[in-house]
Amino acid sequence: MPTKKKSTKKTTSKKTKQTRSSTKSPKASPSSSSKVRLRSNEVICVFGRKGSGKSYWIKQHLAKIPARQSLWVWDPVSEYAGPSAEVPLHSGSLFYSMRSMLEAAKAGKLGKRVVLQAPRAEFDLFCTFAYRTGRVTVVVDEINLFCSPSKCPAPLLELLRIGRHAEVDL
Repeated sequence: MPTKKKSTKKTTSKKTKQTRSSTKSPKASPSSSSKVRLRSNEVICVFGRKGSGKSYWIKQHLAKIPARQSLWVWDPVSEYAGPSAEVPLHSGSLFYSMRSMLEAAKAGKLGKRVVLQAPRAEFDLFCTFAYRTGRVTVVVDEINLFCSPSKCPAPLLELLRIGRHAEVDL
């Protein structure tokens, strides 16, 4: 009598599987194969090993955000703008301080694409400004520089917890 083979089905969360980075190389990230829908008022966290393609994956998905939508990137290691950027955000403004970013906003010259490479001391102001401005997608790269698993700056927590009410995507 033939025996039936039991199917071995892995129970992996679809969302986790789609956002997890490949460990092969940064260029072999899941960006080309994953089909994650970026929805409004959603927090997406991408985590993985060093060099696994997290930032590359994020950049590929940021490229799909319509030009009419505001996008602000906290970029402490110059990955999104400047001479060392692998995949720069084109047609955006690069600021090196919150003061210059706020001045541009007051003058009505902030633009839809913003990359901020400011000192760590200005991170809280960046988060507060994003929340108060609203209707913006915020990317915080290298969040481990600002947070530990048990502690996060209060303005970032505000964005995470209630930013959706100001239409802030993170």
